[in-house]
Amino acid sequence: MKSIISCAVVAAMMGSMAVSCSYDDSKLWQEVENIKGELAELRESIEAELSALRDLINGKTTIVSVDTQDDGSKLVTLSDGTKITVYPESDYLPKDIVTIVTEDGVKYWGMYNEAGEAYPIMVDNNYVPVADAIPQTRVNSDTNAIEVSFDGGKTWFVTGYSQSATDSIIKDVKVVYSDWQTDSEGNALPLYFELTLIDGSVVKIGMQNGKLVLPCDAVFVAYETSTLFGIEVADAADFMTTTPKGWECEVNHDIKANRMMLNITAPAESAVKAGSAVDGGVVKLFVSFNNGSAAIASIKVSTKPATVNFTAEGVYVEVGYGANYLLCGMVAKSEYNAETVARECNALLNSSSNTTNGIVQLSFTEELSAFVPYTQLVNGELQAGVEYLFWCVSPRTSDAGDFSVKSSDIATQVRKHSSVSFKVVDRSFFDVSVEFEVVGSEPYALGYALASEFNAKELVAYYTANPSELEAEFEDMDYVGSFVELFANSEVKLESGVKYVAWYLAKSESGVYLEENLLSWEFSTMGFD
Repeated sequence: MKSIISCAVVAAMMGSMAVSCSYDDSKLWQEVENIKGELAELRESIEAELSALRDLINGKTTIVSVDTQDDGSKLVTLSDGTKITVYPESDYLPKDIVTIVTEDGVKYWGMYNEAGEAYPIMVDNNYVPVADAIPQTRVNSDTNAIEVSFDGGKTWFVTGYSQSATDSIIKDVKVVYSDWQTDSEGNALPLYFELTLIDGSVVKIGMQNGKLVLPCDAVFVAYETSTLFGIEVADAADFMTTTPKGWECEVNHDIKANRMMLNITAPAESAVKAGSAVDGGVVKLFVSFNNGSAAIASIKVSTKPATVNFTAEGVYVEVGYGANYLLCGMVAKSEYNAETVARECNALLNSSSNTTNGIVQLSFTEELSAFVPYTQLVNGELQAGVEYLFWCVSPRTSDAGDFSVKSSDIATQVRKHSSVSFKVVDRSFFDVSVEFEVVGSEPYALGYALASEFNAKELVAYYTANPSELEAEFEDMDYVGSFVELFANSEVKLESGVKYVAWYLAKSESGVYLEENLLSWEFSTMGFD
């Protein structure tokens, strides 16, 4: 492994976002009227157009303007600066053109056959959701046809496009206006852009230039229950929502109170197991305002009451809105039984005794996270190499205010406990002799840096933003010897009389790295003076 002396910090804050712009109502309407014209050559690559369309559908970008070009095409500008050219409709419909197919409310990548029928594409016997795959394209050198892949280049489909002139996958774009709300001059307010694809399917894209302030962005909803989520939103004119497969969301708009109450309902567990619903996703609320602006709020919803991150000393528990009270515990994986845990939780809830039987109770008010040390969860010390299961559940509340726990509501996460030790036993001018032992760890990375430049916070932030770059190539080991030789086939070099920091970081399946899980040790080589 090459030495890492310094790291760049890549941080992203997900939250409410505003994109400012203005709308010329008459100009937009004229653009819609002028859509018919002659077919023009495609001036944007198919790959860029597909990727941009995916971002639009998933709410990552929005449309800010549409401008008619001299050749009759429309130039659509997105909030991230991407531009898509939409050409007038053609009578020619290529075979197997790439499109989007909706099945049970979920959008999948599809193709359009010679009979004019749209069908979902199958990759490894599964449909490919628009939200999960960015198409890649290539030009077949023998046929000059453009081919598309949805699995990273393993499987290729012929699209019917050629490298020269083609149709766009977007057939039309227009502005949809409110049928009851007007601006101060009496003109209907624009609500959203409507993209019509070549197969006739319609995608609604919000004109995002307003702002919605959310109290939080993650919501817990138990199976077959509902949770209210309030948003303060002033001067709203109209709204619409989209939900994950199998979920429901009803909106009560109190105009006088400048508030929207979202009643979010989770599907049944049986529906999730049957594949007709999902256990989590994103509810999107699109709101248009009386000044002509609009905004999109994205609310993560899940039937799991909390997310957890393990450290060497304990567990960080972060709950979603709606899970104000949690019961949790930790046992060896081989000893876990969901029915037994549910029974013990109900016994605790129905008893006046303070005995918890190894169950930890957590209450959340203003704070939505808590740290629970292993000493509270497990009797005795954790054993390296043993898999432990952490469980947590948010009790259901009856109309009478009584708490109860269902085994199906219990969320679990498994972690194999590990131990790591590092000790310098001897020093030389250009190396140190170390004793290094790792037991029960996931594959991990080793690195070193100048002590003056080492920054644990920056390092974990970098790998959280770029998890694929963590070269987790080391396994459990019991090593005694040269620090330089510990890094086989590397360019590790130590200078005399210099302080260094050696660090260890195990691979995380979640892709989230905590500073507590970056272990480090300072050492120095011998100096000549």
